[in-house]
Parts: sequence; structure tokens; C-alpha cells
Amino acid sequence: MGIGYSTSRANANLSGSFRNTTYFTDANSETYLKNVTASYDSLLSFSYISVPISVVFHSNSNPEKWGIYAEGGIIASFNMNSNYKTTGSFATSGYYEQYPEALQIISSPELGYITRTNINKSGNMDVSSFSLAIKASIGISYPINYFTTVYAGPEIVYSLSNVSKAKNFTDAFGTTTSAKKIGISNYGIKFGISYKF
Repeated sequence: MGIGYSTSRANANLSGSFRNTTYFTDANSETYLKNVTASYDSLLSFSYISVPISVVFHSNSNPEKWGIYAEGGIIASFNMNSNYKTTGSFATSGYYEQYPEALQIISSPELGYITRTNINKSGNMDVSSFSLAIKASIGISYPINYFTTVYAGPEIVYSLSNVSKAKNFTDAFGTTTSAKKIGISNYGIKFGISYKF
């Protein structure tokens, strides 16, 4: 059992020109396909105080003999700070295939199309204050002496909780769907030293 501080970051970006396949109707009752031109990045940062509770098994009890270790447990995490920072540009327009070619692309603000440049926005995210995950690791161990053992091996942490409070998600074309679960999971190599009191 212990206590720790962890930070996680994720980058979400949208870059390029896109056109959807669903027809919309504008204020003049004209049908169109929506165009999106974007070049922006969002950096998401999560900070947690974590309380891991694990059971650890070492196969070797004699000094200077290689063995294996296995660990399994849970991690309870409490959110300390979660924020985002978005930079870039974003623009929408309409593709009116029924018009002559020179007039097919319209980006008039009066019809609801937007152009945003030099976006520089930041703030706090609406996330859950508590997160629960399971952890597992297995690897090799080597007792330096009776009291001290070093060990190393792969470790995986899998989130059981949804950190987002969002119920719905709206994409760049304005289509709203149910939000997906967002969890903070990771894997890597674990190095450690255990000491017998």
C-alpha cells in the first residue's frame, strides 16, 4: 500500500479539409453538404493523487538466486487538476452542388458559417473526481541480501472508471452521439526495490 502523484497527457488534433455525406438545409431552405477546414490541437492534462493497494509474491527466499515476482491490485485515484489548452484555426462552409461550379462553395456568416483564426483557449475540464483501476505485473527478481530484493518486469494498469462526465459528444459537423467511455490506462516496464523490515 502506498501513495503517489501521477500526471497524464493526451493530444487531440484535427487537421485538413473534410466534407460530410449528410445533407443539411440552410436558412433559405437550400440543401448543402458541410465543409470543415481545421488545423488545431488540444492538449489535455490530468493530475491525480493515487493510492495503490497490491499483493506482491516473490518466488525466491535465498539471497543471490534469481526468481520471479508477481503483483496484482487496485489503484484508487483522486483528481487534483484537469485542464485543456486549444490552439489553431477552424472554419466551416457549405457545398451547394445544385449551383454553378463557381458558386458552389459558400461561407457567408449570415448562413451560420464560421471562421476562427488564432484560437488560443484554455480552461478546466469537467471530469470525475475519482477513478479506479486494476494493475498487474510479472517479472524477474534478485535478492541482493536477506533484506533487499530488486525486481523488474512489464506492468499494465487498466482503468475501470469513466473519467469524463460528458453524456453526449458533438463532432465537427454538428452531429451529436452518445459520449464514449474515457479511461486512463497505461503499460510499461516496472523497476523496483523491496525491503523486509
